[in-house]
Amino acid sequence: MTSLCLRANLSCTKLAIKMIRTFEEPHSTAMLLLSALLVLWAAWLATVAFAPKASAQAPLPIVVYNDPRPGDSYDANRKNLLVNSVRAMSALVPTVPTVVSKTPPALQLSARTHIMSVTTLVDLSDDNKDALIALIDRPNSMLVLTAAADTPIDYNNCLSLFLGESPDCKWEPVKFAANLIADIPNVAVTLYVGNAQVSITSFTCRLGIQLYRVANDASSPVYMFQTPLGGWVKLLGFDWGSRCEAGRELAKSAAVRSASATGAAAAVTAATVAAITRAKPTVATPAAAFTADATSPDAATPATISITATATLQIQVLGLYSDIGKSAIVSTGPGAASVQVVYDNTYLRLSSGNRAALRSQLLQGNVVAVVVTPETTQSDVSTILQSLLNMGNSQCTKRNITARFSLAVEGNANFVGAMDTPAIDYDMQPADNTVAMLCTGNGRRVISVNGSSEAAVWEWTVGAGVLRLAATLTPTATPRAPRNAPRPPPPVKVQDVVVLIDNVTMPDNDKKNKLIDGINAITAAPGQSTSPVEGAAVHVAFDSTLVALPDQARSALKSLLASSSTLLSVVVTSAVSDADLSRVLADLTGRPQLSCSSMPVGATSKVDRMVPATDDLRSDGWKALDNTRASKCNIGKVIFGLKTDVTAAIVHDIPVGNTAVRLIGYDFYSGGRGDNRKPLTACAITPNRF
Repeated sequence: MTSLCLRANLSCTKLAIKMIRTFEEPHSTAMLLLSALLVLWAAWLATVAFAPKASAQAPLPIVVYNDPRPGDSYDANRKNLLVNSVRAMSALVPTVPTVVSKTPPALQLSARTHIMSVTTLVDLSDDNKDALIALIDRPNSMLVLTAAADTPIDYNNCLSLFLGESPDCKWEPVKFAANLIADIPNVAVTLYVGNAQVSITSFTCRLGIQLYRVANDASSPVYMFQTPLGGWVKLLGFDWGSRCEAGRELAKSAAVRSASATGAAAAVTAATVAAITRAKPTVATPAAAFTADATSPDAATPATISITATATLQIQVLGLYSDIGKSAIVSTGPGAASVQVVYDNTYLRLSSGNRAALRSQLLQGNVVAVVVTPETTQSDVSTILQSLLNMGNSQCTKRNITARFSLAVEGNANFVGAMDTPAIDYDMQPADNTVAMLCTGNGRRVISVNGSSEAAVWEWTVGAGVLRLAATLTPTATPRAPRNAPRPPPPVKVQDVVVLIDNVTMPDNDKKNKLIDGINAITAAPGQSTSPVEGAAVHVAFDSTLVALPDQARSALKSLLASSSTLLSVVVTSAVSDADLSRVLADLTGRPQLSCSSMPVGATSKVDRMVPATDDLRSDGWKALDNTRASKCNIGKVIFGLKTDVTAAIVHDIPVGNTAVRLIGYDFYSGGRGDNRKPLTACAITPNRF
């Protein structure tokens, strides 16, 4: 787990990481579709995030390198398309990107963002590599490195130049959709799989930060790595030149190039850059029909095209693999798949256990698509939404619409292409049984109705996964029967911090969401689970969640604590009595004599650190906010306490073997970010006993 210092840098960097989804427009019918990944520059935002005093300075250059290997037409095509993509986005930034079209390339020493294919880096001379390392290994600088599918590349060697050590990456073609796990608003929540014409590589690395994650194998096509002195390397698994036909022998280049550096690295303040990968859906006829029961694509069969490509590319878009007839199975409950599909009337008949299993699939990074039918009432659709979002106030109104209405893809939807080139038609007419919905709960419209606030397809981010409501589906065939022995779910990479959440909506649910937001601001989106997760370094739970935890889950948590496998942070609130809190804590710690009491603390009361500072514990203290509580226990150590009463702990560690149960006396009513709140959030997720 990274230090809190690094987490703080990352949270600041997030302000500058903005991403968009784009595609290259097809050049001719002879050329296959290319899924393109473009770069959105946020120079002004980076200035605010990193260098407030520099806000009045002129924006500085961004550079993209076009250095085709001699005699390698594939490499030339790849780099030409990359340059065209960058040039096409120049209207979005306050500076015109510089293009270096020369072999070997001359490094632009004034640029802070360098965009290049990995083949460019491989072919640089040793002197130029040293110069590039100096340019990137400094605050507010970034190298954007794009993949090359036609050439054997050792990405570990390339990355270790900038990181000082090997990130121990493994890579393979993307086989399943990847979902957004970073807290980056207004970007695609799903990145699609590649196919025979489009090459996307996914990575699994020991170091680095994933912006997206493939739920089935915990890999990512988009990685961020921080250099020792504060620069960034962004690894993008998309090959701009991947227009090769299926079966074509990819070009290999033996060209060797050399060049010398032409100067020293210049110290300049400028923008960072961010990008993501998207593969353009391929039009194909769906081969699946659905019974009145739940259906799931088989996780063992790689999808070869976009999960949203359907026959007419109209309202049938719903999050299914378009070759679902080959890979779908029918099941009466959630199974082993990255996409779970269920009709609304089927969901309403599911047991509470199966409903919880579907929500668990969302939290693990999978997609749950619910088909909304005309017959289902508004109240029932709202019930489904509330259950899957775990938000009791979510509502949907609905009405049936006809072909007189118009449907349009929203500008920030998953299905929009580059430079406003649609991946599916912008203007469509509803098919039979289409429903228009107006929903709350922080969802976003994907396909809107008549340009209004209604939509036929809605999406919500839930944990690491995606919930999608789609208005209709037209069956065309029959999927195969269930297997006698379904495959178990593939392993999912465990997140360092897991927040224990409730199976039902609780009165303090909004406060728990604010805690999750605060954790995400410091490090990354935490895992969310209704039961303990083996391998998580820290579990965080509100006292109300802990008291309501089922016996089996509490026993599992106790076992993890007894083996010193996790640290448990408990948010102490006024919602739980001292007797109930003491009973649960005594059971979890294995200390029957443990007794704790809590009491409110007046706003602005001074909170001081009571133990020596460490790398993970740097704050000297803060002024208490409303809803702060102090705890007094007969076992343990006060970490942060009241200045007026050093026995009254705002943060209290109760030792359990080599780990601890940590009491946090603030209910996050006003959030987990900012002064007087961030130190408490940091304490909650620190895995070491203070």
